[in-house]
Amino acid sequence: MQISCVVERLTDTNGYIVSDPSTRRMIIIDPCNSSLIEPYIFSGHLHNEFIILTHEHYDHIAGLNELRELSHCPVIAHKKCSESIQSPIHNMARYYHILLTLRKQKTESEQFAIPNINRNYRCQKADIEFMDYYNFSWHGHSILIQKTPGHSEGSCCILIDNKYLFTGDTLLNDYEVIFRFPGGSEEAYYKRTIPFFETLSADTIVFPGHGRTFLLRDALR
Repeated sequence: MQISCVVERLTDTNGYIVSDPSTRRMIIIDPCNSSLIEPYIFSGHLHNEFIILTHEHYDHIAGLNELRELSHCPVIAHKKCSESIQSPIHNMARYYHILLTLRKQKTESEQFAIPNINRNYRCQKADIEFMDYYNFSWHGHSILIQKTPGHSEGSCCILIDNKYLFTGDTLLNDYEVIFRFPGGSEEAYYKRTIPFFETLSADTIVFPGHGRTFLLRDALR
């Protein structure tokens, strides 16, 4: 299995392509930017079978509509995430320019150009929805998608082969986990999500929604 990361530099948002070279199949996790992911599809070497969302926020789903139309594959998401991506208010596209303006002020960079954002951006609901968890086997690999509340109501983490963990904005190393967005809950995070992380191997490799890859032990220390 191979894991490739694409980075939307505007927000340092990570999207992932998980591929199985033996079958030439792949899964897209968090389609943050369609133009960065499309080359993997157009190369002809890989066929996309699923898109999985770690949560509903615009910076992680901005390329979903284009990639969904291109690859015609099912989308998997937590039910709350599936509901929220249908609304520009709940997926935060309506307010995204504000977040970018604050980021520009923080970086104090004149080169930080804010693009035109579709403030009415919305997506169709996920094809496969779940409430607490969703398990499936993919070409010999075990995949568990586990609800992990805290950052948002629709947040989940994706565990592959009990070794690779894709956390979206639920667990980060270079940034703090944010609870102040609508649906966020610090209480739920420490009551439900942290205990889930503690059941996993400390050697689990974490692929976050922003920043560098790290070992789970480094985040929980």
